[in-house]
Amino acid sequence: MTRVMEAIMHSTGRLLCLVAMSVFWVGVARGDDVIESVMDRDPIIVLPKTEPSFAPGLLDLWLAALERPEVEMRTSAATAIAAAQRRGMTGLTVAVEPLRKALDKGEPHPNVRLAVATALVALDAKVAADSLLKASESSAELREVIYPALARWDHAPARSVWMGRLDKPFPYSRSHILAVRSLAVVREAKAIPRLRELLFAADITPPMRLEVARSLSVLSPSGLEADARRCTADLLVAATLLRHHSGNDAVRLLQGFATSDATSVAGVAVARLLEVDPKLGLPGVDSVLANRDAETRRLGVEVLFRLPATEHVAKLGRMLADAHPLVRNHARRALVGYAATLPLRPAVEMQIAKSLDALDWRGQEQAALLAGQLKHRPVGERLVVHLSSKRAEVFIAAAWAVRELAVTETLPAVHEHVKLRHKQMLASGSTTGMENVTADQLDRHLSQLVQFLGQTKYKPADAVLRALVPRFVRAGRPPGFTPVGGETRAAAIWAISKHYTDRLDEPLAEELLERLTGDGAMGSDDERVRRMVPIALTRMKAAATLTVLRQFSQEDKATLEPSAHACRWAVSQLNRKPLPLPDPVAVPQTDWFLVPYK
Repeated sequence: MTRVMEAIMHSTGRLLCLVAMSVFWVGVARGDDVIESVMDRDPIIVLPKTEPSFAPGLLDLWLAALERPEVEMRTSAATAIAAAQRRGMTGLTVAVEPLRKALDKGEPHPNVRLAVATALVALDAKVAADSLLKASESSAELREVIYPALARWDHAPARSVWMGRLDKPFPYSRSHILAVRSLAVVREAKAIPRLRELLFAADITPPMRLEVARSLSVLSPSGLEADARRCTADLLVAATLLRHHSGNDAVRLLQGFATSDATSVAGVAVARLLEVDPKLGLPGVDSVLANRDAETRRLGVEVLFRLPATEHVAKLGRMLADAHPLVRNHARRALVGYAATLPLRPAVEMQIAKSLDALDWRGQEQAALLAGQLKHRPVGERLVVHLSSKRAEVFIAAAWAVRELAVTETLPAVHEHVKLRHKQMLASGSTTGMENVTADQLDRHLSQLVQFLGQTKYKPADAVLRALVPRFVRAGRPPGFTPVGGETRAAAIWAISKHYTDRLDEPLAEELLERLTGDGAMGSDDERVRRMVPIALTRMKAAATLTVLRQFSQEDKATLEPSAHACRWAVSQLNRKPLPLPDPVAVPQTDWFLVPYK
């Protein structure tokens, strides 16, 4: 039995999908670039980096499989080599020659040829460029993989092949487009005359004509204004021809294209005007901001962003309610930039209040985020009203902003809101019966408010914070699980740790410790909850828990569990010893079609 076949037999049932869990301790922005949690950076606990590890003998096994007669075996071997390169496996250059030979010997099966070519490209095998160029003539699928690589390597013999493909008659295929694109990448000036002929050819397809225009714009960054005027039937092609032009004539044409009703045309024109001089995009900016295309509207916002002025604040304010999140987020970032200029800040603050009071939920969300970013405290009580919004986007943003602003006068209302939501959850479930709201969204909302109660050490909230912690709300078999989400429960423990800093409450410490250690057959508690327990016990100076914390720290074991690293931090704090940075953790890469048998 060959060692390849032996490996096949012993690999049955071992094709495991590796789940890489990345835990971020500095606030993950889900859907936005602003919202984060203070509990994730107070304290900062560094998790180890991960490094992929590969079993010895993997490459030898795959190279042996590359010589097998089975098509599936050869295809899988080449595919595995390409994947291993992308994952960071070293020492794969020795596979280049066997792969090149497999290509040169005229591999008959198209799947194998494609997999081998893909592997050579992944390995950046410039030495195999001639073999790849020859192989590319056999199929369109291979050209899709090979042509971009040859262009990136600027493989000189490929230029004549691409030029020759431009002379092949209608119909124009994807391979023609790849050839045109490749000639632009290598800056082949000899292609300009033929490309200009193709630009106005009667039998050319619209995608091909557009690709020709893109390549011409790169190869001829000036002098195409006349050609652009001839393209009256296709304004997108006309605007694309001028994508790298900057002369006065070109600018006038681009300014006209920028106000076009054709969505893509305006976007191309505005993008170029921005590169030349943002002021050139200002005359038609109102039209651009009203364009049906979201990217074009975003470019209009960028024009205003680059040209701060009081009269532009209201325009950006309207874009806070844009239908597309990328546009409205960019408008908010622009207003943040405006507010950095003292004379413009009052106008921005007025816009915050105006958008909060408007009816559009998108504008309300962005205004709340803007208020939080600018620490605009006068709208603190206005934001409390939006905690009861029916839109999750609004009540999450408002909760984060309320926490960021930390207006003392809002604490009683926030406390009552948290109590009410908890009562509703116990009665109606994790979404409190709200329509079009997920449990995760309400969890994020409450977590921010609970952190606010903790960071301000609001003593009247002690009872509700403790009530949020338990995992079970009803005894029995099975017990009744709490409807309160893991992020809120973690926040409650963190908030309690702020309330009880340097103040030991032994029954409370025991209750919290059980969230780290308990539940037996029911499985461990939410990892977010477990990682907050050591932090709370450390702040309470619960030295009696040191032995248990050391046990759950997994000491010198390589682990990615946040709770284990929180325990290590707690042990170091309670022992008053520095905590060294964790060593990288090797993550075995095991999900291969063949692995060595041990």
